[in-house]
Amino acid sequence: MRQLLDVDLRLIRIFRVIVEAKGLAGAQLVLNLSQSRISTSLAELEARLGVRLCRRGRAGFALTEAGRSVYEASHELFEAVDRFCNNAGTVSLNLKRVVKLGAVDALSTNSGIGLAKILGDFRSGAPSIMIDFMIAGPEELESQLIAGARDIIIKPILTKRFDLSYVPLATERQSLYCARCHPLFD
Repeated sequence: MRQLLDVDLRLIRIFRVIVEAKGLAGAQLVLNLSQSRISTSLAELEARLGVRLCRRGRAGFALTEAGRSVYEASHELFEAVDRFCNNAGTVSLNLKRVVKLGAVDALSTNSGIGLAKILGDFRSGAPSIMIDFMIAGPEELESQLIAGARDIIIKPILTKRFDLSYVPLATERQSLYCARCHPLFD
């Protein structure tokens, strides 16, 4: 591939979803595209790159060595694109800025936090800012925050790191239950 074109970015995004969904069937749900369209896009990317990116079929989905390399390189590519949009977005209102938000699944749907309303209000007040939202476990979110792959994360505070800033959003009451016949009941 001599020059990276818009179509290449679209194909690489589709490839990333395929990898993260562990196959074309899972990617179909995420992308809301037909499986044949996803397969065609994958074949088109493989043709443009001149390498086979994955094995797919009855045996299941597996990345090739080239596919793993392209997937890993795609992280750097889209981080660079996001940095460009964020930097250029400060001087041009035509470019969207990206805020990378991550949350633990239980917290993203917790009505006490009201994340959906907060994000909706934010989008209304700042329509030029795109929110890249990810749900993952607390350790992965914290690792991504430290590595610069996430800007903000929402997770339970189990231990505090000295190099991160914490802002409490909500408290949650936890209870322990046991049956009447259990020794701890009384």
